[in-house]
Amino acid sequence: MSTVQSSLFDYEVAVQAEEKSDVVTACTALMVIEAPAWCFVHKGSGRIVKHCPSCGDWFRTIPSMIRNGKGKYCSHRCRAHYVTSGSAISKSLALALLSGVPHWTQVDKGGGMLVKKCLTCGDWFKTRPSRISKYCSESCRDKSAKTGEVLHCAVCGKVFYRASWYIERGFNEYCSKKCSHVGRRKTVNTTCDYCGKSFDKRKCRYDHSDHHFCSHACWQAGMVGENSPNWRGGISFEPYCPKWTPELRMRIRAFFNNQCVVCGKSGSKEKRMLSCHHVEYNKKACCDGKPVQFAALCQHHHNQTNFDRDRWEAMLHRCIDEIWGGRSYFTREEYAALKQGG
Repeated sequence: MSTVQSSLFDYEVAVQAEEKSDVVTACTALMVIEAPAWCFVHKGSGRIVKHCPSCGDWFRTIPSMIRNGKGKYCSHRCRAHYVTSGSAISKSLALALLSGVPHWTQVDKGGGMLVKKCLTCGDWFKTRPSRISKYCSESCRDKSAKTGEVLHCAVCGKVFYRASWYIERGFNEYCSKKCSHVGRRKTVNTTCDYCGKSFDKRKCRYDHSDHHFCSHACWQAGMVGENSPNWRGGISFEPYCPKWTPELRMRIRAFFNNQCVVCGKSGSKEKRMLSCHHVEYNKKACCDGKPVQFAALCQHHHNQTNFDRDRWEAMLHRCIDEIWGGRSYFTREEYAALKQGG
C-alpha cells in the first residue's frame, strides 16, 4: 500500500492532485489538513487509513465519518472495550471531568469509569461517565429522600419512621392502626359484678350496660336469675297446668304434621321431638279458661321465642289463624281416629 503522511500535504497540492485525478479527491484533501498525525491517506481509493486505539490494527474509513466525529475504531467491539476497560481515559470521561464533576469523584484510568463516594452511606462505587450517580444503590437514594423523623410508639414503644407530611397532619404518636385504636380508646376502670376483679372496660360499653363482667365466663355465671334481661319474676319455676300432659303434646305435634311452624323442619331431622310452645306464654293454659294456642317449634326457633316475646306472640297468632283456622291441636277423639286410620 502506497501511503504519504498527511502532515506533508497542504491545500494547494491537494487541489492540484484532485484536478489531475491521480492522487486523492478534494474531500480527502480537506480531511487531511485536520486529520491527526496517526492518520494516513490511501491514494488508490481516497480513503483514510487509521490506527485503532483499542486493538492497534490499521483500518480504512471515509473522510466524512471522521468529519462527523465517527470512524475512530475499527469495530463496535473495540469501541465498547476502549470506553469501558481501555488503557486510556475515554472522551466521555474526559468531558465529564472537564464539565466540573464534584471533588469527591476519582478517575479509574484502567477501566474508564468514575469512582465516586455515596452521599448516603459513604461507600465508594463505580459508575459510567454518561450517568454520574450520587448514590450507590436505590436504597441509599430512597434514604436520602426521607425528610421525616424517627419516633417512638406511645403504645408498644416501637421505633418507626414517619414522613414529614404525615407528621404535619398529627399522625406521629402510633406506629400502626392497631396501636392507634388501643391508644385512642377511652376506657373506664370498674369491678366485675361476679368475681370482683378490677378491669378496664370501654367507655361506650360502660355507659350502656347495667352489669359489668371481666370475661364471658363471668357473664354466663352472673347473668342468671334477676340479673337476666329475660327475668319475668320467676315464672319458669311455676308448675304447668295439670292438663299439660305428654299425650296433649303428642296431639299438638300430630296436628302440625310433626313439622316446625316457622321453618318446616321435621322432628326426624331434628333428632329429637319438637318443642310445644305456649303462644301466650301462659303456663296455666287449659286450666284458667283463657283462650290458648300452641305451636310446634324446632329447638332453634323455640330458643328465639324467649326474646322479643310480643313480636313472636303476634306472629304465631297470625300464622295459626290464617293457615290452620285458629286451631293448634287435635282433640282426643280426632287423635284416636287418626291413629286408627294411620
